[in-house]
Amino acid sequence: MDILSSKLNLHWQWLNAVAASDRVVNATLNWVREARNKAARSTSEEAKDTPGEKNAPSSFTWPTDISSLAASDKYLDYWDPSDSPDLDDGSPFSQNASDALLPVTTLDYVLPVSGETATLLQEYMLLSPRRIACWHSHLKLIHRIANSGVVHRPGNSNIISEDALDSASSSPETMYQKATATQRAAWLILEDDVDMERDINAQLSRLWKHLPDDWDIVFLGKSRHCWSNESFYPAILDDNRPPSRKSLYKFARESPSLPYVHHLHPSYAPKCTHAYVLSTPGARRLLLHLRYAPFAYSRAIDQAIAWLVKSGRLKSYSVVPSLVVQRKIGKSDVWGGDGGGGESNGNVGSGWKERLRNGVFSEEDG
Repeated sequence: MDILSSKLNLHWQWLNAVAASDRVVNATLNWVREARNKAARSTSEEAKDTPGEKNAPSSFTWPTDISSLAASDKYLDYWDPSDSPDLDDGSPFSQNASDALLPVTTLDYVLPVSGETATLLQEYMLLSPRRIACWHSHLKLIHRIANSGVVHRPGNSNIISEDALDSASSSPETMYQKATATQRAAWLILEDDVDMERDINAQLSRLWKHLPDDWDIVFLGKSRHCWSNESFYPAILDDNRPPSRKSLYKFARESPSLPYVHHLHPSYAPKCTHAYVLSTPGARRLLLHLRYAPFAYSRAIDQAIAWLVKSGRLKSYSVVPSLVVQRKIGKSDVWGGDGGGGESNGNVGSGWKERLRNGVFSEEDG
């Protein structure tokens, strides 16, 4: 990250990640177990009211005030005030977590199997302290942004990077230098093992003019975003239409310094969180979803955000091709053992490695 900072004239602020051994992780696992027990009891009560039906209806519903709270200037708590754990020593949540396995959920809240058969699942289908720690690492930064109250000014960007999140902040002549005072503040969250295109400032300066005003989140890498086709929806231009061959030719002719054109696409289901940008209202909207039980801590956080995007809960866009990729040079902080598709003895998570056209580390990484 220091090399990127020097080469691209960017300035980082670091935010330490939550360790898997942190007591909040253990408390969260206990809280998830109790939240699921509450949901199961509620579903059981619904089943009694519909005795003739084969499957009990789901009791899960999203709060109706998410949009109004996201648009407000009200302080948002880290935990949902209606269902937060007691983290004081001696509380049930502070005790050692049960050895019973917790499967991840899908969609809004669907358990793939019962607790008794969770032992049959592969590791990537189970909650782990590392996944909970990663969720907390992202969420504490999202919470900070959601309550920032930042008003964006021309020539000032807010870039955040982290150590499994390592964070970053303002740099006078960077990505959003052409933004106007009416545009949303932009906060870029980076993991600490990334590479960037050398012309990322110029590329983002051009792309940001085409971004709709009500955006929540923008993913900067990669073109297939960890098994998701982010070019699934047509790209947008300043008039929100897909680019024509004529318009692309005109852009290339008028912008010789940017020969390799990146585009914004409405996101499909991006599953990588190594480089994404949040608006302040977007951070608030994301926080309100990620803290809500029993969706909170229900799966890996990249899977949770991908579902919120795919189900239309967030207004998201993806840059294609990638401007930022993971270098895949170290061990994953989330995957353990096989990693559900990663290298069996390397603990590197996904082995999918994308290359940039002219990245800072392109020659070094081969």
